[in-house]
Amino acid sequence: FSLILWEIINHKVPFHNIDSDEIKIQILNGTLPQPETSNNAPVKYQEIMKRGCNFDPRKRPSIEEIFNVLNELDSEWHNVDIRDEDNNFLSPNAAFRDDASFEDSEFSFHTDFSNSNYSTSDLNLNVTTHFAKKHLTLDKFNPFRKHLDIEDAIKLHNGRQYKKAWKLFKEIERKTGTPDAKFCVGYYYLKGFHEGRGGISDPDTSLKYLYQAAKDGQRNAQYWYAEVLLNSNYKLKAQKIDRDHKLAMAFLEAAAKQGCVSALRDLGEIKKKGKYGSSHDRTIGKNMIRKAHTMSLLYSLDGLK
Repeated sequence: FSLILWEIINHKVPFHNIDSDEIKIQILNGTLPQPETSNNAPVKYQEIMKRGCNFDPRKRPSIEEIFNVLNELDSEWHNVDIRDEDNNFLSPNAAFRDDASFEDSEFSFHTDFSNSNYSTSDLNLNVTTHFAKKHLTLDKFNPFRKHLDIEDAIKLHNGRQYKKAWKLFKEIERKTGTPDAKFCVGYYYLKGFHEGRGGISDPDTSLKYLYQAAKDGQRNAQYWYAEVLLNSNYKLKAQKIDRDHKLAMAFLEAAAKQGCVSALRDLGEIKKKGKYGSSHDRTIGKNMIRKAHTMSLLYSLDGLK
């Protein structure tokens, strides 16, 4: 039932973008499904959801207790000023707060750990409150309007309107050249979204954009640039493009230092095996992976990123 509570605040089913085998791996590793949007879920709601996901059945709340909490929330909701930052009803990261940050929220992506045992997930972009307040009519979407807004493209992406999102991402990148825009363009080439759903990946072109964003400190670009160089599953047409493992490791470490969970887990696996010139240390590697799982769990419980 706690997973139903999760689905209600995230508007999608848990683990919606990975297969059943990987779900088993994540559950056995102690990884719970992560909220993928900034939400204004009440604290009590998140707490009861957290307890319901406890791996020890004895520590889970009864269905009666869950319903009692939901009834309490329903009665309390009408008397709470959600814009009052001192209220203890909503999560500190409630979406209705006016201090939502573009850097801290909108471009924090959830990406699954990727090595031979894992598959990379689709990009999940978070949209902050001031975008939601615009009440945009997507049917009247115009990628060439005077004021281009990357949040419009994010909204389209989350709605799986990849062709429309692509037009806007590309136009924003052409006009602004920001690291975030370059990352999105590079990611779309990598996943084939530039051709719409089911498009063919173009890692060669993707690397050009990812590199530009990565060297400017865009952590998601740093992670994905390293992913392409370290993962032989990405076939590069231009053989002259050197799979520079040293550069890939540098970007991976930079992304991890900026809080990229996937990068930290990658580094832990690499450290465990002593790959790509890294010293072999299973203890440090396991600790890094454990820390990444903890960070992932905290994000899922608090809706941080």
